[in-house]
Amino acid sequence: MKVSVIVPIFEGNCYVMNIIEMVKENMVTIKSTGQHINVELLFINDSPDFPIQIEGLNDDNIIEIRVINNAKNIGIHGSRVYGLREAKGQYILFLDQDDKINDDCIVTQLKYIDKSDVCIGNGYKTSHNYRKKIYRHYQKQRLATIEKVFLKAACQIVSPGQCLIRKEAIPQEWYEYIVSDNGSDDFFLWILMFEKNRTFSLNTKEIYEHIDTGKNVSNDDWRMTKSAHNVISLMKKCGCIRDKSIRSYERRIAFWEDLQKYNGIKKAIIYIKNIDTCIWKLYAYYR
Repeated sequence: MKVSVIVPIFEGNCYVMNIIEMVKENMVTIKSTGQHINVELLFINDSPDFPIQIEGLNDDNIIEIRVINNAKNIGIHGSRVYGLREAKGQYILFLDQDDKINDDCIVTQLKYIDKSDVCIGNGYKTSHNYRKKIYRHYQKQRLATIEKVFLKAACQIVSPGQCLIRKEAIPQEWYEYIVSDNGSDDFFLWILMFEKNRTFSLNTKEIYEHIDTGKNVSNDDWRMTKSAHNVISLMKKCGCIRDKSIRSYERRIAFWEDLQKYNGIKKAIIYIKNIDTCIWKLYAYYR
């Protein structure tokens, strides 16, 4: 059995050593269990002017490391797909360059994925002034297995880094329809998987940490909205997502955009017109 860890890198040489060490520590944990699991680490360099240097960083050969250089900057989705096409593992772990994983991340994710297609782990969201759990309790984590919550409220998975994915379960449409505006390619992946009836399992252990550096695309509302519209256009083109699902997501994005335009009474009217969406958002937040 092999796990492929895929990490797009953009001007992020300062993160490379940390990622290698984290994956090595996971391999040490795997070996301590006596399981026959191999791990490969693929760096996808999306900044051609900044070569990734790995010489001397893997002299012990605990893991296999490969660097794949994009000819030009193609964005995070294109880089993930590039890595996916090169990956040899049956299971995929997509990490961002500033993510952190615990030493037992891979081994416990493999344990809990069982026969499902995706295992969603728990963990923390961290910045310079806070650290909080991604899911406060089990029922909150269960929302990450319900498509309607994604469409009507918000994406319930902070980052692909908290998920282990069976490679063969990744829909072909995600390879072919590339989100050019960074931010929502993972949301597109989850919706495709829901629509194709892929199965999800939960790992309640805290095995992952999402680091808010202040430069994350997910914190840029304008860029995330632009990326959401990009996803909507691809949802319509790919031909495998139900019209009802597309309309639900379109309405959620339109609701958010309208809220940014108005204040006072007009804003209150927007809330009233979208009361069902508000209920879903409250349900997802306070669950």
